[in-house]
Amino acid sequence: MKHSIPAKFAAAVLSALLLSAIPASAAENIMTFRLTTAQKYLTESALAEQDIVLDGAMYIDSYSGITDMRLRLMTDEPLIIENGDFTRDPSRKDIDGGAKQCFFVSHGTTIFTGINDQGERKNIVLWYGPGDIDTPGTVEDPESSFLSYQVRIPKGTKAGVYRGYISQSSEVNIAGQTVQDFSCNNRSEAAQVELEDFQIVVEPAALRGDVNCDGETDVHDAQAIMIYYNYFGILELDQTDALTAEAFNTPYIHTAAEAADINRSGEIDIKDAQMSLIYANRLLIGADADWDHLYD
Repeated sequence: MKHSIPAKFAAAVLSALLLSAIPASAAENIMTFRLTTAQKYLTESALAEQDIVLDGAMYIDSYSGITDMRLRLMTDEPLIIENGDFTRDPSRKDIDGGAKQCFFVSHGTTIFTGINDQGERKNIVLWYGPGDIDTPGTVEDPESSFLSYQVRIPKGTKAGVYRGYISQSSEVNIAGQTVQDFSCNNRSEAAQVELEDFQIVVEPAALRGDVNCDGETDVHDAQAIMIYYNYFGILELDQTDALTAEAFNTPYIHTAAEAADINRSGEIDIKDAQMSLIYANRLLIGADADWDHLYD
């Protein structure tokens, strides 16, 4: 005996299946607060003698309406965010006669506190929409950044991956109230927001053959060269930073590329992998290992 499915139930099931097949970003209009810097990769040697300061900015992608927000910019030590402010256009004036903010048409009260009265770095942003709190801001230039800042990488910073991010912690203010580092509302409801960090990668000096930058030359380095050659030499995949880091098994992609070109031919290929295997095998059996006399 066949059982019929009510038409409304079938339609509901089909609708649910279709919605589940749509990526979250398409089904819901989710804004992205995206932190950026002008440069991602630096070297230990460049930081040996002086600080390096990079321009940075925060963008709001897929804007869907904000009535008020509070956020705090943070970094991993020893990086420092400084000179933060709203991105402004000096050629245009706001209602108070100052340089006009670029992203929004108008706004209510806005404050950027870089350093508080005690000299502590806070980098706290407060922004309120125009009119009462139930009026969302209207975007004037969606291509503009919302915030601008600089990132200082101090002299002597060691190799590593350092992050800049919007804090989601909380702090207790001078009145004893607990305040969230990040809140973003649209008509008194929490807006749908994703937060995207920036990364600064400080790379070490290259050691010939140490492709995965772990301080040793072994079979894993030969394997990394083979994976790299397979990705970009055989499969001819688009060479992105992420895929290169995956192949080399290290975030230090420029150091790794220099280390992987063992025969100094200007290319990374099967010959480099072969030399790496021979070298690693010599070390394994306790024999002398010298790149320049590998085949002697």
